Formats: sequence, structure tokens, C-alpha cells
Amino acid sequence: MPNPNKLTVGNIGFRYPSTRQREHDSGIMVEVIPGTEAHVKIRRLDGTAYIADQNRVGDAGKPLARTGKAIVKQTNPVIELVLQHKEWPVKEITDQGWALAQDPWKGNWHWLPPCTEGGDHLYNLERTENETEGQYRATMQGLYQSLRMKS
Repeated sequence: MPNPNKLTVGNIGFRYPSTRQREHDSGIMVEVIPGTEAHVKIRRLDGTAYIADQNRVGDAGKPLARTGKAIVKQTNPVIELVLQHKEWPVKEITDQGWALAQDPWKGNWHWLPPCTEGGDHLYNLERTENETEGQYRATMQGLYQSLRMKS
């Protein structure tokens, strides 16, 4: 199935199609490599890059510098327990509703997909809190409406 999204260098790219994103699946698209089977080079937040088939990458839009908060539901996927809802600081958003939000455990930044009418878009990440390690899910369920441009 071909990707209906037009991919633009400088926009956020993500694993497509998927309603479950993982740490390091998304980042800035730095190059579209033409060929019989085109590819996209994506630079992750940690500075590393990977190459993916073009038809397996979605375009989450152009990142815009903004400040605000995201409401994030944190769950444990093993027992499907909602741990809590928290506010995560946001420093960028895209015109497609993705947010660059900071987790409360390690202070790392993550590109979180928006929640849509079709349901939650899960984001899987590793975290360490109170010396307990494991996989956790973060689901962005809203953004403060007062997101302002960074000065």
C-alpha cells in the first residue's frame, strides 16, 4: 500500500502505518533518497539516524517552536494499568498535532502522536523511576490551548 503522505525534508517522519510508536521511531526527515525503491533518512532526537523505505514513513508535519503542556496518560502495558495522567512540558508542536514533550522520569524529549477520534495512539518507552525499570506507554490525550510561540 503506497504512503498517501507527501514527505517533506525538515518535517517529522514516523513509522507508518501504525498506531503504536516507539522511542526512536520518529525524527526529522533529513533526506529523501530517490531510486527504484525510494528511501528516507530520519535523524532521531539523540542525533543518530536511520534509513527506512519511503512507503513505511509518514509525515507528521513541520515542527514549530511552542511552549505549553501536554496531558499524557501513563500506563503499564504488561498489566494494562493506568498509572496516572500527568502534564509533560512541550517545546515544539507540528501542524499535524504531534508534540515534542519531556518525560518526567529521565527528562528525555519524545515526539508524541496526537490522540484522534479513532482512539489512542500509543507511544512505548523505557523509563526508570524509583529503581524500577520497564516498558511503559505514554498516550498524549490533549494539549493546552494556550501554546505560544517561543520567544
